Amino acid sequence: MFWADKTDKAYYSEFGDVMSLDATFRTNKYSMVFVPSTVIDHHKSSVTVGAGLLSTEDVDSYKWLLEQFMKAHSNKQPLLVLTDQDAALKQAVESVFSQSKHRLCMWHIMKKLPKKLSVEFLKITNFKKRFNKLVWDIYIERDIFERSWELLMKEFNLEDEKWFKDIFENKEAWVPAYFNDFPRCGLMKTTSRSKSINSFFNTYSKTENFFLNFMMNYDAAIKKQRYTERELDRKTKGAKYSWRSPRMIEQHAAKVELKYVEKEVSCTCGHFNRFGILCRHAFRVLMDKIFNEIPEQYILRRWTKDVICLNYQLSTDRFNEEDEEATKLVNEVFLNVETALDIVRHDKQKLACLAEKTEILLNEVKSNCSSEKPITNSNILEKLYNVTILEEVEIFVPEVQHNKGSRKKKLIGEVEKAVMNTQTKTRKCSLCGKREPHNRRTCPSRFNAQN
Repeated sequence: MFWADKTDKAYYSEFGDVMSLDATFRTNKYSMVFVPSTVIDHHKSSVTVGAGLLSTEDVDSYKWLLEQFMKAHSNKQPLLVLTDQDAALKQAVESVFSQSKHRLCMWHIMKKLPKKLSVEFLKITNFKKRFNKLVWDIYIERDIFERSWELLMKEFNLEDEKWFKDIFENKEAWVPAYFNDFPRCGLMKTTSRSKSINSFFNTYSKTENFFLNFMMNYDAAIKKQRYTERELDRKTKGAKYSWRSPRMIEQHAAKVELKYVEKEVSCTCGHFNRFGILCRHAFRVLMDKIFNEIPEQYILRRWTKDVICLNYQLSTDRFNEEDEEATKLVNEVFLNVETALDIVRHDKQKLACLAEKTEILLNEVKSNCSSEKPITNSNILEKLYNVTILEEVEIFVPEVQHNKGSRKKKLIGEVEKAVMNTQTKTRKCSLCGKREPHNRRTCPSRFNAQN
């Protein structure tokens, strides 16, 4: 199953340019796979924009999940999708998100490096340091990367190593040099955001949870996440800035009101393209040209203060308004009340006055609308999903699933076993002083001395 509420939709509509998908396990009694969808908001925080539970990890299951995701979010595809190297998920992403760029998690690839080379080789050479510096470089050009890779492989005689050949052939799917011209590519290079979200949800969930417990825990986690987001919004709007320079453009960076300026500035570092924020080099040029305001085309909506505040759509969740004009008005009421609370939050006298006025207004509204029937949760759900809620519903308990990640122990291949054995520390022989697989009684030096 898959679910996404109106707040999820509001977040995805604004921040759905880059999204991470990653499955986690042991969240419920039935070993079903929990798959949250994660994006980055205007506070650079991880936000969930939808989640699903799958019984199997095959291509069809992942395709169904992504199709439901598309349906819930008005068929809007992200610009960039990050996943691990799971073959089924990769195939499903490329099939459903046909207009999106698929990127593999760098961390999942790079963590395999110590298992592909001997411990001794990594100790006596600087290969690991140079290899990491090469592949993580976000400023390197593609042709320079390819030449540097070739030289590095030749220097350490790794040209014929199958793993290095395979990841180089698939370089366009994970190396940052091949994403430099892609918008917002710098927001995520790994699925670490999904890992942190999985860890966050796991603090609220347990392996032995039934579905009811799991959904209750999920709701608690989401409420915590959204409370944190609203607190960040409140602090951002109420923040006071101290100016370190008299530059007008520095003050304009903290304002919301914008004016259009038909000027352009670009930088070879590509920071704006990768993150959607102007770099310090561009600001230096603007200040030298005596700009007092940031050109509007360089202020993306996703980084503005009120981007979510205007689209919370709490009214739609609660009242299910079909009239767009009515929805807009109700949203405006919510926004006005929220803004008023932010202003008087730390003044008890003014807060009490506001509470008194809102109570008078509420009583007045109740007296004018007393003839209308009260709206119940059942009425909202029946209208929202166009169904009739039954008095009794029979729920069948699903069977326990056996998926790839639900095992307690990871399956280890023969190559990894051999590498792990070489990494195992042996005891130190008290006779010869070497760390070898023998002891004082079986030490070769003892027999050599006897002979």
